[in-house]
Amino acid sequence: MHKVSPEKGRFRTWLLNCMKHFLLNEWKKAKRIRRGGEYHFVSLNADEAEDRYRKEPADNMSADRIYERRWALTVIENALDRLESEYAANGRESLYALIKGALTGREEKTNYATIGGRAGLSEGGVKTAVHRLRKRYRELIRATVLETVASGSQADEELRHLMSVLN
Repeated sequence: MHKVSPEKGRFRTWLLNCMKHFLLNEWKKAKRIRRGGEYHFVSLNADEAEDRYRKEPADNMSADRIYERRWALTVIENALDRLESEYAANGRESLYALIKGALTGREEKTNYATIGGRAGLSEGGVKTAVHRLRKRYRELIRATVLETVASGSQADEELRHLMSVLN
């Protein structure tokens, strides 16, 4: 009969445990999200913040009111940036450049027929493009606000407050 040495049994057990630990560690590495892949980081750019501060008009508003106004303007800025990015991604940045004034009320300076001539659209086509631009702009503002609240009803309240801060 073959005699089993205790040292051999221990080595096999040790080797089996090493393999199990190795496989477990490899599985954990494969499942790990590296470098914060599930998180969105917000850059804190001190120079940009100081530049914004310098551009703020001198006003007798309270600090709370200034903060709320700056927040509202930031929401609008983010929505405009996202809107411009969407137009650029679709290869329509030139159209966006021509009609973005419709969002700020500057469309009176250039009429739709003139814009249509530059964009290769009819006046009706420009009106449709402006209507879609405004609609998407509203959607992006709402989406930006929805990222900061828990529910749609809170978003509606927040949008009303945003409008009151800007008026």
